[in-house]
Order: sequence, then structure tokens, then C-alpha cells
Amino acid sequence: MPKRLLTIILLCLLIIGQTVTADNENSIAREIKVGVYHNPPLIFSDSTGKAKGIFIDILEHIAIEKNWKLNYFNYTLEEALIATQNNLIDIAPCIAYSKEREKTIRYSKDPIFINWGVIYTGLENTIRDISEMENVKLGIEKGDIHGAAFIKLLKDFNIHTEIFNYADQKQLVEAIKKEEVEAIAINKVFGFNVNLKKELRETPILFNPVHLNFATSRESIELINELDTEISRFLTQSPEVYHSIIDRWMLAPIEKEKPLWLKVFLFVIGSIISLLVVYLIFLRVRITNNNRALKKELKLRAANEKLIAQLVNEKELILNSIDEQVVFVDPAYRVLWANKAYKEKTIKTFDNQLGQKCFEIVYGNKKPCEFCQIEKSKISNNTEVLEYFDEQNQKYYRTKTSPVYDGGTSPIGFVKVISDFTDKKKNEEELIAAKEKAEESDFMKSTFLANMSHEIRTPMNAIIGFSELLEDNDLTNAQKNNYLNIIQSNGQHLLQLISDILIFSQLESGHIELQYSSFNITEVLKEIYQQFKSEKEKLDKPDLEILLSIDKIESNTSLHSDNIRLKQIIFNLMTNALKFTEKGSITLGAYINENMLVIYVKDTGIGIPKDQQAKIFHRFLQVENPHLKKAEGTGLGLTISSDLIDLLGGKIEVKSKVDVGSTFTIYHPIYREESSNSIKQKQKTGIQ
Repeated sequence: MPKRLLTIILLCLLIIGQTVTADNENSIAREIKVGVYHNPPLIFSDSTGKAKGIFIDILEHIAIEKNWKLNYFNYTLEEALIATQNNLIDIAPCIAYSKEREKTIRYSKDPIFINWGVIYTGLENTIRDISEMENVKLGIEKGDIHGAAFIKLLKDFNIHTEIFNYADQKQLVEAIKKEEVEAIAINKVFGFNVNLKKELRETPILFNPVHLNFATSRESIELINELDTEISRFLTQSPEVYHSIIDRWMLAPIEKEKPLWLKVFLFVIGSIISLLVVYLIFLRVRITNNNRALKKELKLRAANEKLIAQLVNEKELILNSIDEQVVFVDPAYRVLWANKAYKEKTIKTFDNQLGQKCFEIVYGNKKPCEFCQIEKSKISNNTEVLEYFDEQNQKYYRTKTSPVYDGGTSPIGFVKVISDFTDKKKNEEELIAAKEKAEESDFMKSTFLANMSHEIRTPMNAIIGFSELLEDNDLTNAQKNNYLNIIQSNGQHLLQLISDILIFSQLESGHIELQYSSFNITEVLKEIYQQFKSEKEKLDKPDLEILLSIDKIESNTSLHSDNIRLKQIIFNLMTNALKFTEKGSITLGAYINENMLVIYVKDTGIGIPKDQQAKIFHRFLQVENPHLKKAEGTGLGLTISSDLIDLLGGKIEVKSKVDVGSTFTIYHPIYREESSNSIKQKQKTGIQ
């Protein structure tokens, strides 16, 4: 019996000894060498040399779990990649994924962040798309994947640029400020933070979305496996920590080096504040102990303060930096907050609106409007969208009303985002017009097809790219809304292009469906008149006057025809008149002659030589004037107008004299019955 007892005791001691040994081994921290390069706020070293950024915070969180001791070494991006390949460092954070790099290093399975490349220029530069990069001095960072991708993109488009290489992105920014280069290719996040003072101009050229991962050498299989396990656990089990890290760095400006006297001053102030905080904590504890009855009230106050801090401190900076008007309304329709854009554009001062109900402010009503988007959002619990045209401002607006929750089932209020997308429409039209230059028929067809191919690919790439980004479940609502806005904008652009191509294709094949309806022809003419008055102002033609002559027809005159096609015909004629008339006047008029409605556009422009008047209705042709530069356009406007008025049962005529002006006249039948195979239902057009 004693021998058995002794044996059991020895076994227990042996087990305890092994456990203690294992614990001692685990308590020894493993040293990990980490490479740091300058790419704030993702990764960088501050003025004291301390490593900071989104990737550093995540890695230090993992290091605590794994008992790692992290040693940081400063490199450029190119040096960090070489050090990783040669196993001089254990981990390289914030490395963009590419198949070429994967041949020499290993990547973590789960990406930490998605970033884009973007082109920045000086404030005076007007580069708007990749086609304007010809012969531009372009700066890129050595080893940067965005720079390499953009060079390949330039080669694909056969665009020649002069490339300048710099050690890091900080040198790139200094180079463009010193005008050593005209443009630089950097990543989107770094560009946003470095350009907070708007010293550079961000172009619309956005390209090469990439995943940002941790990387190791090809030999560090065990280390990359540990990283994959911890990153997966971190993203799935601690998403709130991940998002708090992202929000903190994306919303906070990058620290700049402070002078010594300021550091001393801040240290003294910090010490005083720390003492005050300790004293306040002591007082708070005493008050809490002596006032148990106020516990519920304090909790409610803390919750309200948390909500206010979240709405004001975390969101106000972002919301005030956007062009869209943003208003926060409580469930009782009272206006509680608005961003800077709303306050600047609203007619009434915001102080007079604060606390008032939205329907009282806008419409003077005593109850919600029938089309109230807040009412609809309450019922659907989703975002409600309303688009409308403001006749007073002559602008188009899109209103999005979204419910806001704070963990409960009922919304605590509603956010209304009012966007002015009039300029976007005009910019799209100007972009298309700039690409349509008339030449001979065969040459113009090739140019037309090439331009359309480019114009379709550009919005399609944006739609596909941002649609893929929306698959990321970690996106915030603001990011999703931003991506959806970009998709919608490019979708509308693509739809307009396809519509133009379809109309031309249908006219070419002889098959087009007309949609008849009754409408007030005087209102249509007034609308076109107003729009071209605005267009004239935008084109800066002070010596030109736009006139409307509709006195010979009654104001309630109603026409039964295809409203859209008739508008398109008149728009084409007015557009040509505005294009070729610098001074004098352009008159849009109408009258009734027997059984015909006559609409005319008369200008005092350059005029059309008699020998070219028959050619202007041919495809892809424009009037040639050796004293004027060639006008923009596809040469299809008058062709489409002529074909459409023929389908409507009318005709178009032109009278013109060089240096005197031109008059285009449309004859539309008062009564007509459709019998063409291209129109499925028989219609009657007529003046009512």
C-alpha cells in the first residue's frame, strides 16, 4: 500500500512539473519583426517613430492573443517587399494582393481592407479622364501596385506618358506641389487624408480595386497559418472592434509633428486634466454612492449623450463635407439637425426652422403631405426615394428618406438626403457632345462606334466594380449608399447612351414605335425655351438672345402626338442654332396653317451655303466653314430629326443664307392616321 501511494504521489508531481514548465514556456513572448512603410492611415510611423494605423492596431490585437512581442522596422514599400521576400522581417502589413507578388511572398487568406487607385493633379490642372493623360508627367511610387496597374491601363489605351518614380507616397505629394510632375497615382485612402486642406485636385479617374492583406515570406508557412486563424477569429468574433478601428482612423486626421514647446504645453495641460479627471471620478463615486435614486435618470442621460455624441461628433465632419443636403427629422416631423449644404441653400434661416415640423416649413401645411416620404418610410422601414423638378430653381433633385435606429425596433428619427443631379446630367451631355466630332461619313462611323464603345465600358466598369464591392458584408450604410449612388449615376449614363444608339439603329432599320399622348404644345415650347436660355448663359454668349414667339396659337392648345420624339426634333434644331450662333437672336416659334402645326427655329448664325443645304440631313455630315473650327457632334441630329418627323407624318424644311442665318421649319399634321408597320396601334394626331 505505501508503495502504491508513493507511486501516485510521484506521478502527480511529474504532471505538475510538466504543466509548470509548459506555462513558463508559454509566458515567454515570441519576438516578431514587422515592416512599416508610409501609407497613412493604413500604416505609418508618427513623429515619435511609433508605428500606427489600421493594420498596426489589428496586428497588436492579435499579438496580445498570441503573446507576441512586435518589433517595428521602417522601410519604403519597395524595401518592405524585398525584406519580406528575403525573410529579413516576419510580417509585412498592408500589402496589396497581386498574382505576381504571390510568387515571392505569402498572403493572409482574409483581406483587411479594400483600396482603389486614384489620380491627383494640381489645382490648376483640368484632367478629367484617362484620354487626357497623353504626354503628362506622371509620378508613381516604386513597387506600388496601383502605379503598375495604371501604367498597364495607359498602355492598353495606347496613351503615352512620362513616368517618374519616387521612394514613397509622401515624396509623390511633395513632387506635385513642387510641379516636378503634373499628376500622381496614389491610393484612395491616403489621398483623402493627405488632401484634407484641398491643396490638390482629385480627378474622376478611379481604378484598380485591390485587397490589402498581411504578408510573410514563402518559408513562413507556420506563421501565415497562425495569422490566418487569428484574423478569421478576429473578423468573425470581434467585428465591433474591427469597425471601431476603421472608424477611428478613417475619421481622424493624420498626426503632424508638433514643436517641442507645444509638446511640453500639452504635457502640462494633460497632467492637469488627468488630476482633474481623477478628482472628478472621486466626486462622481461619492455622488453615485449618496444618490442611488438617480441611477435610472443618469443611465437615460448617458444614453442620450451617447446618441448626441454619435450624431454630432462622429458624423458631423463627414456630413458637412459633402455637397448633398442632409436633414435629420424626429418621428414627430421636427427638424433637429442639418448639414452645411442645407443651411447654405435653404431660403429660410436654419435657426427659424429648428424644432419646426418639416411640412410646416416647406408647404405651410398643418398635417403631413400626401406624398410624405417619412410616412412611407415608417410603413416600409426602408429607404424611400423621390425625384422631382424644381421649377423655381430649374433643377432636378433626388430625395432619399431613411429610418435611423438605435438598437430598438422603432426608428428614433429619419435622415433626408437631398441631391442635386442637374449638373451630372449636363456633364454627361457635354462629355458625349465633346466626343462626337463630325468628319466624312465612313470616318465618322468608325469614330462614332469607338466613342460609344469607350462610353459604354466606362460606366459598365464602374457598375461592375462597385457591385462587387457591395458584396462585402462589412460595409457601413454610408459606404453602401455611396456605392449605390455611383452605380445609379453610371447606370443612368449607360441608359442614355443605349437609348441614343437604339433610336439610331431603329431609324436605320426602319422600325421604331411611337408613343402617342395628348399634351400642351405651348408648355412644351416654353420648357424648351427656358432650358435653352439657361444653356445660352452657361455657354457665355452675352450678345445672343433666345426668343419665344407663340402668340399666334392659344395657350391651351393640345396636340396628340409622340411628345418625346417631337421634343427631340425641336431640341436638335435649337441645339444646332445655339451651336452656330454667337450673336443676334434665336427664335423658337409656332403657328397653325390650315391643317398643319408649323414650328420653326430661326437664328442669325453662320448660315448654310446653298450647295450644302441638301447634305445636312445625311448621316455623320456637318456644314464645312473654313473660317470656323469644326463643330462637335456625331452628325446624326438633323438626320434623326428628319426621319422622326417623317414617321410622325410631317416634314422639315430649311432656308438659309451665309452670314445671315437659317430657319428650320417643321410641319406637323393636325389630323393623321397611322398605318406603318413600325407602329403597332393606329393613332390619330390632332390639335384639340
